Amino acid sequence: MITQLGIIAGGILNLFEDIHEPLTVKDLAFYLDQPEDMILLSLGSLIREGLVKAEKSGDELLVCGNGHKNETSLSYKGTYCDLYQD
Repeated sequence: MITQLGIIAGGILNLFEDIHEPLTVKDLAFYLDQPEDMILLSLGSLIREGLVKAEKSGDELLVCGNGHKNETSLSYKGTYCDLYQD
């Protein structure tokens, strides 16, 4: 199970390299073809390591990548992981 969670966590990080906007847990489950409970478990380690952010919005959990340290990357700030360009 730990290996599976690591694979899902890697998939989440890879997804945020391509999609530069907040996603819900349902979105992540759809894109990665994984159950929501496994997505949530994988998100726990990514949040703890500071690799993604998550904020509650109504009944949904919005997840945002933290961007990368280069000229073309996006970073996140503010409520609901609002986007801004570096």
